[in-house]
Amino acid sequence: MTVPAAGPQPGDPDRLYLDLKGARERLCRAQTGLNPTDSAILQGAIDRIDLVGCDLPQWSRHDGGRAS
Repeated sequence: MTVPAAGPQPGDPDRLYLDLKGARERLCRAQTGLNPTDSAILQGAIDRIDLVGCDLPQWSRHDGGRAS
């Protein structure tokens, strides 16, 4: 008998939210102290995460995106 894993599972909107939020936070931290060109590249990735995230019901302005 297998025991189901605790927490969000792949394909679960909560899992996607947590993955996106974590990736966004890591990119924001990595952006600190970069030259303007590299910072702009990371900002583009952050903006894309925001576009995907704002379609999730859990996403909010606090997460960096537009509230849906």
